[in-house]
Amino acid sequence: MAAGCRERYLPQVTLFAEGVPTAIGILQEPGHPEPWIIAMDCPPTRARVLDYGLRWGIEPLFSDLKSRGFELAESHLEQAKRLDKMLLIMALALHWCVRVGWKDPRERPTPLEKKVQEQTSDDHWSVRKMLRSRLSWFPAV
Repeated sequence: MAAGCRERYLPQVTLFAEGVPTAIGILQEPGHPEPWIIAMDCPPTRARVLDYGLRWGIEPLFSDLKSRGFELAESHLEQAKRLDKMLLIMALALHWCVRVGWKDPRERPTPLEKKVQEQTSDDHWSVRKMLRSRLSWFPAV
C-alpha cells in the first residue's frame, strides 16, 4: 500500500473481515526513511496526517501519567481541586525526570551513548533507537 509512495490519501478503506471502514493517510516527509501510515476517522489530507503524527509525542505522556508510571487512575481522586494538585505534582516530577534524563547522558555517557555521540548521521539506527527510548520514562509492563 505504501511501497514507493511519498504521499497518498485513501478516504474509504475496508479493514478486517468485518469490513470496518476507515480513512488512511500515507506521508513520507523529507529526510525520513519510511512513510507514516496513519488510520483516521476523518477524510485524510496532508494537514490531518501531520496533525495525527504530532499526537505521537503526546501519547507516551498520557501513558506515563495514567498507567505506566504515575498510576493516576489508582489515586481514586474525585474532587477537582485534589486532582489539579496531583496533576501539578506529576507534571513537575515528569519535568524533573526529563531534565535529568537529557542532562545525564551529556555529563556521564554510557559506552553506548559515547558511541552514539560519535555518529554523524541522525538516521543511524543507534541514534533512532536512543531517541525512541526517550519517549517514555517508564518501562512497558
